[in-house]
Formats: sequence, C-alpha cells, structure tokens
Amino acid sequence: MGLSAVKRGTTLDDLYRGIRRTLQFQELLLRDSVRNKAFYQAIKRSVRKGSRVLDIGTGTGIWAVTAVKLGAGEVVAIERNKFLIPVINSFINENSVAGKIKVITGDSRRVKLSGKFDLIICETIGTQAFDENIVPIMSDAVKRFLRPGGIIIPRSISIFAAPARLRWKSGGLPSGIPFKSQFFNSLVDNTPFVISRKENIEILSVPQRLIKIDLKGAKMPLKTDNLSCQWQGVNCSKVNCVVTWVVAELTNKIKIDILRRTSWLPAAYTVSAPFKGRADLEFNISLCGVKTRWTSSFKKHGKVKSQSRTSLSPVILLSG
Repeated sequence: MGLSAVKRGTTLDDLYRGIRRTLQFQELLLRDSVRNKAFYQAIKRSVRKGSRVLDIGTGTGIWAVTAVKLGAGEVVAIERNKFLIPVINSFINENSVAGKIKVITGDSRRVKLSGKFDLIICETIGTQAFDENIVPIMSDAVKRFLRPGGIIIPRSISIFAAPARLRWKSGGLPSGIPFKSQFFNSLVDNTPFVISRKENIEILSVPQRLIKIDLKGAKMPLKTDNLSCQWQGVNCSKVNCVVTWVVAELTNKIKIDILRRTSWLPAAYTVSAPFKGRADLEFNISLCGVKTRWTSSFKKHGKVKSQSRTSLSPVILLSG
C-alpha cells in the first residue's frame, strides 16, 4: 500500500503503530494452535472438491489458502484492512495457490459478487462475541452469497458466564500505602476489562450460557440486552467478578472454547458481595455497543441486595 492510500492527517508514527498492532494481532492468532487446529479440521470436514469458498475477514489469508489446499476450486478472500493485503498475497504465493484465490479489499456487506458459495468462513469473533459485527456480517453473507444447503463456519456463537475470583484483584487501591483513591476505584469497578492471564481466574461455580446465536438464521437487529443467569451457593468471601467468554461452534462436534488457552480473551465484570458465607447470585447484563450495563443481585435468607454498574467506555485491556 502506498502512502497515497493512507488517510489524510495520519502521521508516520500513527502509520507504524497501526501496522505494528495489526501484525502483532495476526501473529497472536497464528501462534494459537487451538484455534488453528479447530478451524483447519472444520474446513477439512466442510470443503468438497471444486467447492466455491468465501472467506470474510481473511486476515493473513490462512483459511483461504487452507480451503484451496483441501480441494476448493475457487476461493474469494475479503479483507478490509489494507495493511494486510501484501501479507495475504505473499502467503498465497508462498503456498503455491496463486490464481485460485481472489483477494478483495473492503467490507463484505458492500461488496458485490457473482454466483453463490458452498462454504462461507468468517472469523470476526470479538471479546464480547458480537463486538466485531459477526452477526450482521454473516446475516448479509448468508442472504446474498450462500447457496441453498451451503455451510457456514462458525455455525453458532455463545456467551458463557461464571462467578469468579481474580487473584490479583483484591483490596483497594493504592495497595500497600495508606492513601484514598475512591474515585479511581469507582472508575475501575465500572469498567469491564479483558483478562490477559487466564491462570489468574478462579471459576467459582458451574458456567451458564447467557446467549446463543445461530449465525445461519440470526435475525437483525440482534437482541443483546437483559441477558441473565443464576447460581446458587456462591462463596461471597471469594467472588469479585463475573467472567464471560465466547464458545464458537465451528461445525458439528468442533468447538472453540475461548476460556481454554486460545488467543481470544475472556471479559470480567466487577461484582461486590454484600453478605458473608454463601449466597445465591443473579447476574444480568446488557451489551449495547460501547455501553455496557450489568447488575449483580445476591440473595440470602430471603434478603436481596443488588448493585448496578454502567460503563460508557469501550472494553479496556488490563494485564491481569
């Protein structure tokens, strides 16, 4: 991509940072053996000799190349990030599949393609499942591009939740010195965040599913408000958050559970237990773009105490 393609007002420093973030993220994905093996096996089960395949949000082009290697006759790969186009083309050439993959730059919802496809692949799965628009993207793709009886990967996306303890998140701030920081503590408690070190999560109860979306039959607009689940006998002395994570069903019997050592990360929502001992917990969350609202309600001996939190900020990354 030449400098003429860069948005006006972008400095070279901005450009380098953008490229670095893009490459670091793609490197993270390519190092994710759980993700790589699951998608490879799902595509292997779904591709037939001569299949037409559409790969939306192709990234490095890995699944487009995989489809050709497994027998696809024609593959169209769509990527909106212009920084990745040279990477995709190099990946195609290095794996000797040039001429079998057509690369298109842009948003799949604004792209016009001829004919229908036997298989559509889309990996735009966000930390909160739907924050990279996988549902509207796949809804449009199924309607315009998928042949009757065609296959999509993934088939469904679910969000699971469980009360948890983050081992590093205990006590007030600042730690170790006798100063007050109530305002900052309040900001942190009202900001959902992703957890980069999963070993710091202690799950305290059986996970419950908040929502499951069948991507082939999803209706728009997507309803992601008032999602709720309940647990009995939660240890109040330990619980300090509810953790949510994505489970993607790629094909029948092939799933990716993000809590199990993948490059995707779970999200955490602060809760404060008002009782001692054990109590029942009901968790309610509304995921509406960058605005997230969640309520934790603890019940013990007939008494219910609830606390609601609302964040107007996007999910932020903390190295927890």
